[in-house]
Formats: sequence, C-alpha cells, structure tokens
Amino acid sequence: MQYNFIKMNQNYAEEIAYQWKYKGKYSFYDTTADKEDLAEFLDPKTWDRTFAVLNKENDLIGFYSYTFQDEIMWIGFGLKPDLT
Repeated sequence: MQYNFIKMNQNYAEEIAYQWKYKGKYSFYDTTADKEDLAEFLDPKTWDRTFAVLNKENDLIGFYSYTFQDEIMWIGFGLKPDLT
C-alpha cells in the first residue's frame, strides 16, 4: 500500500474534528469530546508536528502527531472510524 504524509491543514483538521465519530467505548477519541483537545487540534500553530495520512487515491484515512516534553517524545495517531 502507498501512503502520503502531508502537513495538516484546515480542511483535514476540520474533517477529522467534526466528522470522524467513533462508536461505543471508542467515542472517547472523538476530537469534540474535549474542548481543550479540540482547540489544540484546530490550532494551526501545532500543525508543524501534525500530519494527515492519505491513501493512493488521496483520501484522508488517518493522522499522526508528535511533540516533545521533558525529553520524552509523545506520539498520537488516529484512523478514520470506518477503517477501524
């Protein structure tokens, strides 16, 4: 499989934040479930370390991000709900 990793942008961030909804116990991962997480995810200042993942048809299928805190690298990722 071929994947393309590109810097996050407004369109992808809003699609993930407002359209990706998970079922059952995974609803915890809905970006809108936590206002602080939502604000951070939609903040363009964080997009230098956040990437959209596209398949070979250029469909958005996931994202990942990273940050460093106290010499620890924190990694976050998500898959489009209908792919999980």
